[in-house]
Amino acid sequence: MISQILKVYIVLTFLFMGSLYAEQRSVTMENLLDGISLVQLGFLTNTEKFVKEGSLEIKRSSKVLTHSKHLGMPSFSEVQEIVYTKDNAHQLHLHADNLLVQYQDGNITMALKEYDSIIMQCINCHEKLRDFRDRGNGFR
Repeated sequence: MISQILKVYIVLTFLFMGSLYAEQRSVTMENLLDGISLVQLGFLTNTEKFVKEGSLEIKRSSKVLTHSKHLGMPSFSEVQEIVYTKDNAHQLHLHADNLLVQYQDGNITMALKEYDSIIMQCINCHEKLRDFRDRGNGFR
């Protein structure tokens, strides 16, 4: 009887931890979107403060993505996802840095190219990870 209760407790714990990870990932994605929106608003209103705050939010949020939250020993597919996510987060961080530097130097066209690169990083990651999860056997 005690072993059955223990099993139920362990299963519920893992389910709860998984839902916490999903919730944290959702909040991180919302924060990334907020940062991207601030940068866009900064470009449209020519307000350096918004560009700076937005790029800092992108950097903070991308840093959160680099921390793996998988429980136990990850499967091979989870390892691939972790590696891809960490690399993508690193690229987001670099583009956010470059965006701010270019904007502050007055190179608006180059800053917009960095902004475009950030958007493309997001789209590519979503395409690959969703496809990867749906097919369960690798990247395109």
